[in-house]
Amino acid sequence: MKDAEEGRVKSHEKVKKELSEWQARMKDVWSNFAIEEVVMQVSNGQAGKEITPKRPYLKIGSKLNVRALVRLDKVSPEDVSVELYHGNVDTWGNIKDGSTVKMNYEEENGQEGEHWFVGSVPCAKTGRYGMAVRVLPCNPDMVNPYELGLILWETTAEKPAPVNAG
Repeated sequence: MKDAEEGRVKSHEKVKKELSEWQARMKDVWSNFAIEEVVMQVSNGQAGKEITPKRPYLKIGSKLNVRALVRLDKVSPEDVSVELYHGNVDTWGNIKDGSTVKMNYEEENGQEGEHWFVGSVPCAKTGRYGMAVRVLPCNPDMVNPYELGLILWETTAEKPAPVNAG
């Protein structure tokens, strides 16, 4: 009985040590991460149309498909969670009470450390709506994805117009 208990303690200590090393590595390389490109396309059952800040309109029942190219340096795509953060926007264009959709890994880009992730958000209601891509660290042994204080948000040279749905 005592041997089994010692085994659990050693196992717990090993997991704790591995998580600590993983967290230190993520902190070291996080500044090398970047969201290089975000491509949005509207799908309404017909051929999809690329959406631009000059034509940011969706119709109810359509779907916003998003591809994001993320530079992860030498970190595996399994070590991050790439998400679409979306919701209604206020008069200043800030997303209020947003929701997240986890994006799925699609493929490596061909450049070392660059990977494509894909996700979609259905257009279910009218109004001003915003969307942004973000990256968080991801490890099954972590209790909270925010505990490291690391989050990478999509940035643009000029702020895109909110999407109007109607």
